[in-house]
Amino acid sequence: MKIEYLLFDLDNTLYPENSGMSIEIGHRMTAFVSKHLGIPPESAKKLRRQYRDSFGTTLQGLVSRAGFKNPERFFTEVHPENVENYIKRDPELKRMLSGIKIPKSILTNSPSEHAERVLNYLDVKDSFEHIFDIRFNNLNGKPAFELYEKVLSAIGKKPENVLFIDDLEMYLRPFKEIGGSILLVNNRTEKPETAGIPVINSIKELPLYLASI
Repeated sequence: MKIEYLLFDLDNTLYPENSGMSIEIGHRMTAFVSKHLGIPPESAKKLRRQYRDSFGTTLQGLVSRAGFKNPERFFTEVHPENVENYIKRDPELKRMLSGIKIPKSILTNSPSEHAERVLNYLDVKDSFEHIFDIRFNNLNGKPAFELYEKVLSAIGKKPENVLFIDDLEMYLRPFKEIGGSILLVNNRTEKPETAGIPVINSIKELPLYLASI
């Protein structure tokens, strides 16, 4: 296996899931779905998870099933600007990324402005060549096969030479199906069944993993 490029997910991958950002975005998504569809928050919470499982993202579910036509409003209301309230800056992350001499990009289902805020706050934006955000493939984000193929075309790499790192198995498996290498970041207390998927507990274990392969 020769890894020539690294694709990183953003949220819950470059920083721990328990940081608070995931919880805040989840609350905001539930509130948005509740308000837009006029349903109770508990029903909205279940529905947005169904949307994610069926369509990859809550937004795509709203567009496809609920006729939602204002994704920019969704992005603004769901992603907090004050990222410092939810993420702890970790200087070790920058040192780790700088020490890996392989080109890198971000592949996220968030909008680019959210990704840039997070990367700037973490002081690691310069570590990445590109941010492939939810708009890159016309709002059809992970786990769409065509997204991965479009990203591979943009970076000029074959899937077998790219390692994709994410915290969600459902986003990793399609990349593996097209011949790519995958790595799951899982810092949850309860570990899911991940047959055939290598796992690290923290993104800072990445150098050791790369050395092992």
